[in-house]
This record gives sequence, C-alpha cells and structure tokens, in this order.
Amino acid sequence: MGAGILPIAFYKGKIYFLFSREELNADSDPGLWSDFGGAKDNNESFFETAVREGYEETGGFLGSKKGIENLIQNKTLFSITKKKYRTYIVLIKYDKTLPKRFRNKFLKIEETKPHLIANHNGLYEKDMLKWMSYEEVKKFKYFRKWYRRELIPSILEKF
Repeated sequence: MGAGILPIAFYKGKIYFLFSREELNADSDPGLWSDFGGAKDNNESFFETAVREGYEETGGFLGSKKGIENLIQNKTLFSITKKKYRTYIVLIKYDKTLPKRFRNKFLKIEETKPHLIANHNGLYEKDMLKWMSYEEVKKFKYFRKWYRRELIPSILEKF
C-alpha cells in the first residue's frame, strides 16, 4: 500500500500536471517520472502516507507537513486508487519558477552535502520537477512503468 499527491494547475486555459523525476542514482526507477509518493510506513493510512511522502518529496516547496495535510484535505479534486496505491489530485497555483527553484536546491545539496542524497533518507529522492500539459502527458514515455500503465490512463480520463 502506498499513496502520493499529484499537483495540477490551470494556466492560460490549459491544465498542467506537476510531475517529479526519481534522482539518477535512485534504487528504484532512476530517471523516471511520477507523482510525489511512495510506500506506507507501519500502519499509516493512505492520507498519512500521502502527507508524509508529499512533504518529503516536494522538499517543502508546496508547504510544511501541515500545509500538505491542508492541501490534501481542502484542495483534492479527486483521488484514484489502483493496486493498493492512492494518488490525490490536488489543485495548486501555477508557478512557472517552481521546477527551476526545486532543481537549483537539489543541485546545491548535491554539491555541498551529497551524503544527504546518498543515504536515501526520503528527502532527496526527486531531482527534477516538470509542469506537463494534458497533451504532453499523453505522449510522454518516461513515467515509471507501473505509473504509466496503471495511473496515467485513469488520471487522463478524468479530464
């Protein structure tokens, strides 16, 4: 069982999805893209897992842990559950600078404190963010295999 969040935003009449890439030295699916999520810890619920993973993998760029909790509680448009994994589709404000700021922070950590990435503590599992339009998502080939097969079709059919 696991859970995560997939932020979306509306900008200039289009819908955009905010995806994240697994860092290139990740143990699982390096360089592939998905939401901000992962496996549950102990007896966590879907909600608790999504809050923890959402906070860890966004590096605080979408808010504190409490902020992520509020985001899921108040801005979830819908959720999709497939094979014991739940993605909460959450509405956020479009910020075109977010991917660049996130990447710059990752590169700074990689340069100054590489041990924080190497120890796989959950905080630096993602190395890039990307806003993708509906059309881009349909054509994109570098999602994690299970995510592309199980979740992308269900997400796209809602829009």
